[in-house]
Amino acid sequence: MAKHFRGWTKFQFCLLLALAVGAWGPNGLAEGPQTKSTADKAKKQTADKLIASNIRARGGYRALKRITTLTKTGLYKEGSAIVDVREDNKRPNLKRASWAYKDQGGAEGFDGANPPWEFDGKTVKINTGEAALATLRGAEFDDPFVDYRKKGHLVELTGKEKLGDRDVYHLKVTLKDGFIRHYYFDAKTSLVIALRQSMPFHARGPVVESYTYYDDYRPVVGVLTPFHVVQRRAADGWIMFEIQWNRAEGNQPIDDTWFSKPTVDSSAVGRPEF
Repeated sequence: MAKHFRGWTKFQFCLLLALAVGAWGPNGLAEGPQTKSTADKAKKQTADKLIASNIRARGGYRALKRITTLTKTGLYKEGSAIVDVREDNKRPNLKRASWAYKDQGGAEGFDGANPPWEFDGKTVKINTGEAALATLRGAEFDDPFVDYRKKGHLVELTGKEKLGDRDVYHLKVTLKDGFIRHYYFDAKTSLVIALRQSMPFHARGPVVESYTYYDDYRPVVGVLTPFHVVQRRAADGWIMFEIQWNRAEGNQPIDDTWFSKPTVDSSAVGRPEF
């Protein structure tokens, strides 16, 4: 059974950060003025080609878009603590992340319209600041580089480099709110194997640069998704958290109310089914 964080009265969502990388993993405001130079055009085409290769490697664009909901359950580990977690996502940007430890439970979510909310095991509150931003970014169903123009994001292929002993392509993605993510695509498989970003750990405190590594890709409704996620602090490699998904199901019916802010006495609050 999971160990509890000593001294915690609630499991304060690192899921806010850990699951904020998108439903599937490392997850057109207009793109703005673009220079017309041949070099810039070639770079954009190369970035688009890399994104297309990634989508093909995972199962194809049509297969990706046929998935309307995704539910994953597994274990979240931080230090010596191990907690049951569940994540539900629904197109285009509805999200709920839930946790359970013994008879305790909590959740946070976004219903696609109202401000993100959090239930800490005792009270329901509206999230603001970094906590809200992390939830909103993580609610995007597909990786942000998929259909990036329509979403208002910008992409830039910075080149081919080494990540450890692997050859990777480095894609810089600037979200429409200005937040920057760096994705690393395996040069052989075109799958995302790492994400670099800088944000406060637990959406609180100082900004920390980290690498999130993805592996154990498995097909879910015909689309490859990573089942193992590890985030390490960039400065020294310290493991910030680890997630092992045990089960993932796509296209299961999920009512929109599941993502809405609950009341404390609501049946939607408490220990979810794992």
